[in-house]
Amino acid sequence: MLAPTKNRHYVADGDGIKGFTANAGEMDIASTDMLGMSVVDACRTLVESIALPPPAIRLPGDSAADDSPLRMLLVSPAQYHAFSQDKEFRQFQANALTRASQAERHPLFLGDVGLWNGILIAKQPRPIRFYAGDSLNYCASNTSDAESTCVVPASFGVTHAVDRALLLGGQALAQAFASSRHGGMPFFWKEKEFDHDDKMELLIGAIQGTSKVRWAVDQGNNTKHFTDHGVIAIDTAVPIIGARQ
Repeated sequence: MLAPTKNRHYVADGDGIKGFTANAGEMDIASTDMLGMSVVDACRTLVESIALPPPAIRLPGDSAADDSPLRMLLVSPAQYHAFSQDKEFRQFQANALTRASQAERHPLFLGDVGLWNGILIAKQPRPIRFYAGDSLNYCASNTSDAESTCVVPASFGVTHAVDRALLLGGQALAQAFASSRHGGMPFFWKEKEFDHDDKMELLIGAIQGTSKVRWAVDQGNNTKHFTDHGVIAIDTAVPIIGARQ
């Protein structure tokens, strides 16, 4: 998967967020830069301030979709736990229940999901995690999608790591299909006999591919910035139980 474009890659910074940077080959982040409600507030301010923000997600039957647009933040279990320590966490859960009642109890609201300041937050089952000393790719320039590499600070040791949350809007992922020579359709079923027609081999397949949507967006002065259209990466520190097994 391609690294986030420079204008769609952020890091928790105390009570807010900042653009991703590296210092002397290490990612610029401290072990105290965790996910909290103030960080989510900063994400909401970000999407309302940048050019071409991720489009709002629209849920079937959501009567408040136009007046109160939603984006979705997929977080790791460790990020969710850090977030849950906030004294307003119960209000966060109540907000989700209220919005669910306006969206015909959509399945997206099931499980450990909550709503804060227009950001619907849910756990992702497999965290995107980088341990101390792990390398990660990032884009150092707005006008190129060439990737650079840095590492998670060694000071994180065996007590902290970096988890990546994904702020998703509409049209974050594109799926393309092509025709198969077996039948002219993307999906195919093919049977073939072998061993003197004693056995049957069966093949089921699909010709398809998926990728996040990326554009070179004109900034109005003939300068084009590479831009991930529907997704923003938010890296935060998380406490961990111990060294990677």
